[in-house]
Amino acid sequence: MSTFDFTTSTLTFEAIQGWKVETVEAFLRFKQKDFSLSDAEIQKCVDCSFNGTALLKVNKDGLMSFVGLRYGPALNVMRFFQILKNQSKKRHRVTDNTPEFCRQIATPFESLPSIPELKTKTILLKPFNRKIPLEQNLYTKCELSCYDFPISDYFVKYDEEHAYSPIHLSVLCYIALQGTEVGSSKSSRIGDWDSLIRNPTSVLRKHFDTKHLWDADREEKSTDDGLIDAKRLLISKMKTWSPSLYGDLKYILAYAAGGAQLQFYAIDPSLNLHVISDRLNLDNLQGRVEALICIFNIHRIIRSMKSLLPETVVPVWKLFKRTYGDIFIADTQIEKRIHSFSAYPFSNMTVLKNIYRDTKDIKNIIHAVSDPWIDNNSYKVILAPVGINRTPRTEQEVKAAIRCVLNALVGLHKFGYVHRDVCWPNILQLTDNSWMLIDLECAGTDDESVNFDPLKDWAPEVIETKKYTKKADVYMVGRLLRNVFISLSEKAYEFERATTAELDSRLTAQEALQHPWLSNAK
Repeated sequence: MSTFDFTTSTLTFEAIQGWKVETVEAFLRFKQKDFSLSDAEIQKCVDCSFNGTALLKVNKDGLMSFVGLRYGPALNVMRFFQILKNQSKKRHRVTDNTPEFCRQIATPFESLPSIPELKTKTILLKPFNRKIPLEQNLYTKCELSCYDFPISDYFVKYDEEHAYSPIHLSVLCYIALQGTEVGSSKSSRIGDWDSLIRNPTSVLRKHFDTKHLWDADREEKSTDDGLIDAKRLLISKMKTWSPSLYGDLKYILAYAAGGAQLQFYAIDPSLNLHVISDRLNLDNLQGRVEALICIFNIHRIIRSMKSLLPETVVPVWKLFKRTYGDIFIADTQIEKRIHSFSAYPFSNMTVLKNIYRDTKDIKNIIHAVSDPWIDNNSYKVILAPVGINRTPRTEQEVKAAIRCVLNALVGLHKFGYVHRDVCWPNILQLTDNSWMLIDLECAGTDDESVNFDPLKDWAPEVIETKKYTKKADVYMVGRLLRNVFISLSEKAYEFERATTAELDSRLTAQEALQHPWLSNAK
């Protein structure tokens, strides 16, 4: 296993020459997204016993013919190392100043541009506070290809003698502007979209908080004529404008991509789509230059939105990986998937279908839009509503959340079900400031044996007997008070003791709702 720390160590030509095969593999995985490499292509490098010396000596054609990389990834790898080789010819060490450049380039606007201002299509092409260094040959190529566009307003020739340069940023811009030869399939277009849109976005995010706004809305189609469909889908997939998602924003930013065609938009609270850029052709250099400039200015706009955002932002239109599957969050619904469901240890399809059907009218609990289903051994369910994942910050909020959780448990227990994983990550706040219990995929029936390892904060009797009862859920509610980092009153601790007492003395969910501590919970 490689011990080289790519996030803190200085990459030099000399250091790479000493890399073993496992270090090269670790580096390629670290840069996998930047290079648009697949897992299979990285494994091919390992199978070819590529060490640091071999990596530095091989050329693009060798990576394609000998290793078997695609054109785009092979070109990206070679560009990166060519720039590194050029830097290594100098006698002094060059310091990567990407963080400072990113902060200066993406400086917020003095005031948030309005939609009428954005529709002039000039805001996204505003010059930055600092010019981005480009490799000299590429800069010259941009000047010649974009003869009617002011390249010098945005970029400057890369000065290899300068000790403080944004190496990482310059490499990403080099890859983004050079482009790759791509086919018409969506898979072949993804690497191009990554290099031009997602990779620069990723490096910008490392140095300031965008609060997921660039994930707000995007749609991509593989062919040029797919831009119209992509534009239509931008709006059709949005169901509502939720203050919990967008706070006091006047608009969110979006883009549609159809093959080599790219266009940027603003979407207002009435879900109207406003065009804020020309249609950019990524098959020519000027189109790519303008697209990259738009990306940087979009992040300037995003930084200007900060004061209008809600305290906690739901990362909509984003896929989150989980241990057993993933979840995709849209604006009004969530798609949850569990892969290899036949091996899933916590519940079964019969129980889950019945739970979602029986609890569809219960308040303060997540609901299934339709019955869960199995597709190629993958469990899927569409859930609503969308909530905010945050831990209460005051005792009053703790009381409100616990009252809502107990209401949900009373409903579950009425039908003979138990939740089995009552914890703060599974309790979300809704737009009306109520709270909701989620993740029924660990639920089961009352007083049945459990055949999986104990979860955190399970009651002692469950660990001893391997049987989970309704009162074990109440025990987990009591343990919630131990997992908030605020000062609580004595009455709160009385509630905790009553809900975590020995099994025979422990309150039921209905009894816990009547506890004096919850008397003024809202």
